[in-house]
Amino acid sequence: MNFTPIQQEIINFRNGALLIQGVHGSGKSSVVAERVNRVMKPSAFSRIILLAPSYLPLIKIHTILSNNHYISSELLNKKVIFTTFYTYFLEILLHHSYQVGLGINIRVIDSVKDKMSILSDVVCHDPIYKTISQNENDLLNFLSKYLNLISNHKQQFIPPELSVESDPFPRIYRKYNESLRLRNTIDNDDVLFYANRLIIEDNGFSTNSATFSQYYVLDAHKINESHYRLFQSLIGAVTNEVSLIMVGDLNPLIGAPSLNYMQNFVIDFKPKIFNLKETYRTSNKIVAFVNHLTKLNVSLPCHHEGELEINFFNNELEEAKFVCSAIDRLLHANQHSIARNEIAIFARNKYSFPIIISELSRFDIPFSYLKSDKNISTEADVFKVLYSVLKLINNPKEIFHKNLLCKLLERTDLTINEAQNNLVEQILENTKFDWMINIIGCLSRENTLDFLDVLNSLKHNLPYQSSSYYNYLFENDLREWTEQWKRCRIYKKKWLIYSFFCAESQKINWPSSIKLLTPNMICNYAFDAVFIIDLAEGIFPDYRAILNGENAIAQEKAFFQSAVNKSKRLCYLSCSKSKQMPWGEIIDQEPSRFIADYNASDEPSDAPGDS
Repeated sequence: MNFTPIQQEIINFRNGALLIQGVHGSGKSSVVAERVNRVMKPSAFSRIILLAPSYLPLIKIHTILSNNHYISSELLNKKVIFTTFYTYFLEILLHHSYQVGLGINIRVIDSVKDKMSILSDVVCHDPIYKTISQNENDLLNFLSKYLNLISNHKQQFIPPELSVESDPFPRIYRKYNESLRLRNTIDNDDVLFYANRLIIEDNGFSTNSATFSQYYVLDAHKINESHYRLFQSLIGAVTNEVSLIMVGDLNPLIGAPSLNYMQNFVIDFKPKIFNLKETYRTSNKIVAFVNHLTKLNVSLPCHHEGELEINFFNNELEEAKFVCSAIDRLLHANQHSIARNEIAIFARNKYSFPIIISELSRFDIPFSYLKSDKNISTEADVFKVLYSVLKLINNPKEIFHKNLLCKLLERTDLTINEAQNNLVEQILENTKFDWMINIIGCLSRENTLDFLDVLNSLKHNLPYQSSSYYNYLFENDLREWTEQWKRCRIYKKKWLIYSFFCAESQKINWPSSIKLLTPNMICNYAFDAVFIIDLAEGIFPDYRAILNGENAIAQEKAFFQSAVNKSKRLCYLSCSKSKQMPWGEIIDQEPSRFIADYNASDEPSDAPGDS
């Protein structure tokens, strides 16, 4: 990779404190990877540690280094530690727990349910219990309030004896800790709390940490007070000369605003500061379009001028042919060809893809189309409800889909009679989907022999909907569910509903291929070229968002903006003026509001890839 002068200066920087701030896509990860690469020597005794609030930035750096053919995996694993704050300090605590008065083989709980149970035992044996209403909700609210207070105290490293809260909180906090200790247990907030004590009290701990020659904190704009104070204590315990490097986002357009603990780092460690203001992850044309979309005026210097083009077609086949022809030209451009895995096609829902898939196959262009984690996915509300219904029939104790079904049906005041054997009917009753009760009545965990009849009954009893897009999603879901049921019949399971969820749905995945993506599949990876198709009112934004108002439209706009921001250089937006419905009708379409009033300053390019 060719580095800019400022990137090269960062790479060459040696011992001392260093703050790297950069806009999204400015090459921060590549610069860090190159720094790590240059100091890794088999003969060197010292090691490098990279800390982060989550594993995401660590995986990115690790991937870059792993793809370097000059670095062996053995050397990488020996010289570099990739870890989160929580994991690193948990390991330290488990090895030195006796130094802070904890037992060996200590157990860590992170379940809110487990913590609430322990706190409940404490409260029920405390005088405060008599003052709390015996109403279940009142007790739950009290426990939640105190558990949050305890968590906040531990994250700020405040023990019970130093709490400024009024009684009885300090007493409850102390008894909660004692109850944990009696169980040889700590909670997840205790990990950083006790690790901080361990480092401050030292007891020879610094000698175990002095082997690191470079300390990196990635995603520094996301660290909290606990993370920073631990980092500060850890560095204070290290006696040898080391490099301290913090890396974080600079610009709020795509990343996070820089109101964070990087400012404390500047005050406490006086680092040399480098600002990477030029992004490679987007282009001037993309920024201009996002400014138009969001009504902002954000200035973001970009390395690429880029290209953003909006096209309208008479029908979906014309649109698909254009997209595939453009991709073919990008793949075979003489001077600026683009690799297949650097191209993505986005759509609001999966039913926009069949004609595109057919054309990609005709052009012999490999593509990846990974559906969601569920083997059967849904777009229409009726099938979202049916999916949760089947899950509850298969396992009536499944809380997640019970809550999901109540949310879909907007049941906020539902009281379930556990003594009755009709959980699903109780939830569906007196909702807009109560017409489904008689249709699903024949289903049970062991018997779904009439499932095709259920699907047909859904179709024939579906309440009238004026929206063609409602029926468009329903018919496509119906076809997919019917095919899924036929696939599941090859399973010889006792529980046929279980086999319905086990049957493999079609997943197409070739390496080094064009990616077909929808909003629920949007990844952290950016692409050189992005095509966003089927941008019509009712499709993107979805017709349900149009009906539901401002907040729902804002969510659709966020989906669309996220897809646009995945383009590093080239972005092609398109809409067809007509769409053929599954039942044969051809309807007229209006362009999406997201593109209808935008006028690009440049003429559309005849040959994508020339810029």
